[in-house]
This record gives sequence, structure tokens and C-alpha cells, in this order.
Amino acid sequence: MRYFIFLGFLVFAQNVIAQTDTIIDFFQSNGATLIESPNGGYVSGTNGYGDSEKLQAFYPLRSESVLGAFIWFGSKAYNSLDLQSRLCLKVKTIDTSETTTAPFFRGITNTIDSTFISMADVDTGLTFPNGLHYFSFDSPVLVNSFYAIGLNFDSLARDTSGNLLDSIAVFNSAKDSVSAVGMSWEKWNGNYKRIIDTWGFDLSFAIFPVIDTTLNSLNKIDIERLSIYPNPCAQSFHFNIPESQKHLSVSIMSIEGRLIYTTALRENQTMFELNTTSFATGYYVVKIQNERWMGVSPLIISH
Repeated sequence: MRYFIFLGFLVFAQNVIAQTDTIIDFFQSNGATLIESPNGGYVSGTNGYGDSEKLQAFYPLRSESVLGAFIWFGSKAYNSLDLQSRLCLKVKTIDTSETTTAPFFRGITNTIDSTFISMADVDTGLTFPNGLHYFSFDSPVLVNSFYAIGLNFDSLARDTSGNLLDSIAVFNSAKDSVSAVGMSWEKWNGNYKRIIDTWGFDLSFAIFPVIDTTLNSLNKIDIERLSIYPNPCAQSFHFNIPESQKHLSVSIMSIEGRLIYTTALRENQTMFELNTTSFATGYYVVKIQNERWMGVSPLIISH
């Protein structure tokens, strides 16, 4: 099997794809940044304008299933300490034939699927592993046309006057560094608009869908984030094997989508450990899976 970057789609082993138009810019060229809003908060999150959603749009090349998304959080204020304060991760359809009156757009309407993320579980960090979370949907979400995936802020804790007590922002790319124009969106006052139309510059949000082109016939696949130690690593890393899972294999892919390493695990194996001294310094994705379960984690190797 060959692995390649095609139109910004990063292809991994067994047709699993981490999908974004600027993933190389984020992690190898431009890094990540946060842009402050003039009245508080950030362009890429909650702010004084009352933006209620931030979304990144994608064009699928064919019918595919969205398993979940990596989201890189850059700022968090969890003032309420309310366990019911949460974000909603959504996949939404985009109909480009809908009537548009710039800068507003009526074509983002139907929510295909969603899952909630507790603010208590969100960490932030500038380094690649810290602040980067993987969230999965209960079942693969089938998409076959232009769609968007992003965060809704309506379930964050508020005071009795309706003011937000908690706030959040994801990282974004540098201004006007995107390879595909107009793919970042937000919702304000009930209307959707492109970032480039309303802020005067373009960027991409650090929201990276993970898709699979082979799961369209499956009713359910469980997906979790692996806990890898240490991360970053210099010489080796390890993780524990879920006791309930059998017939597992481990794959490691480079950020360019090349399969670096793969192996089948023993039936009674309880831990996986790998020496990484022969791996080049850089960013990787580790995947452990069988027919119905998958564990995924980003990995950074720094010698």
C-alpha cells in the first residue's frame, strides 16, 4: 500500500486519514498561534462578540466516515468549575447552492452528528502533545459532500444574566497562511460567516477530522485516545494494552503519511514498548486497532 498527501489529505495506514488543509503548516512551518479579539477572547473561540460556533470545512474526495477529530486547544478559562459546562463537537453539512448574502451564508444547516466535551477534561498547551485531544463520535459519521466540523459553545456555563463564565479557544494558523481559502467559519447572531469575510484575514482552525474510507458498512466502532508515555519521547515510548481487546496491531505513521512501523501484538501482551532511536525527529501518529476498536494518539519524537 502506498501513502501520500493528496490535496491536503494526509493518508494513513488502512485508509485512515487525518484530514486538514494546513497540517504541515501547523506542525512544521508556521506553528500555531492565537489571535485576540478586540473586545476580549479570541478569533478562534469564544469572544465578546458572542460567537457561538467555530468550524473548519472540508471537501471529501469520495464517500467516507468521520470517526472523530483531533482538536488542539490553546486557551481555557474554567471559572465556573461546573461539571455540566461543556463543548459540543458537531459535523454539519454545507449546501453551496443556498442563497448567500455576504458576509452571511445560509448553507450550513443540518447537524449530522454531535458529541459533548466536558470543560473539565480539556487541557491546553503550545507543544504538540499538550492541548491536543482526540474526540470520537459514538458511530462513524458518513459524509459524501462538502461538510464542516467544529465546536459549539452554547452549553458552556453562564451566570444568571447569560454571560459566559467559561471560555475556550483552539489554536489557528498564522494569518493568510492557508493553502485553501475560506475554509474556516463561525456562527454569530444565528448566522454563519467565513472568517476571511468578517475579520479581514484568513486562517485555519486546529481541528483535524480523522476519517476512514472502509467503515461505511459498520454500525459502530469504538475509538479512544491512547495514553502514551513519555510524550515527547527521546529513546522509547510505551502504552498499556486494553485487556478487553484481542487481535490488535500497532501502526506508526509519519506526519507525511508514510507507514514507519507496524506489528501484530501477542494475544496475552499487556504493554507495548518501542525503541525510537532510529526514528527521525518529528511528529507521528500511533494507532492500535482490531476490527471494532481503535486507539489513536499523536506522538512527538525529539532526540
